[in-house]
Amino acid sequence: MKLFTDEILIKGLKRGEKIYIDRIYHSYSNRIFGFALSLLKDREESYDVVHDVFLSLWEKRHTLKDDTKLEAILFTMTRNKVLSFFRKKDSERKYINELLTKDDNRKNDSTEQDVSFIFLTEKIEYFLSKMPQKRRDVFMLSRNKGMSNKEIAQKLSISEKTVEDHITRALAFFRKNINSIKNILL
Repeated sequence: MKLFTDEILIKGLKRGEKIYIDRIYHSYSNRIFGFALSLLKDREESYDVVHDVFLSLWEKRHTLKDDTKLEAILFTMTRNKVLSFFRKKDSERKYINELLTKDDNRKNDSTEQDVSFIFLTEKIEYFLSKMPQKRRDVFMLSRNKGMSNKEIAQKLSISEKTVEDHITRALAFFRKNINSIKNILL
């Protein structure tokens, strides 16, 4: 025979008397744990669920009706906590999978970009090697070193007009040959 009825326990709980939550915990915690463990198959997670159930019961004590059946509400709360746990784990798993998929895609994209960059660099070097030496020097100083036409003219002891001519012809040469690069990259 129970010493305390559910009604007495709930009324004491609603008054905020901690002795009643202790009595409820003592009466139901092992069964709640066993129920959670049967669903979760993990002792630590089951202990967490038991803790959460009794914490929720304490926090919601003012909303309980005097005729509430403690066993029914505790097992319902446990089931809901377990379902919430599974939803959270499923959501975390989906999020992690999405991150890993994105990371794999980024790696693939990055690898493709790296290969394309290497290929493009080799092609540019190849096309540069087909230019006359002076045009190549002017173009490299302009594009790689970022020098102005005036600076290049002074450095190579040529006129600015000649520098412009070399750059114009180098760019025209690249434009003419760019189609072979585009076809390979696409």
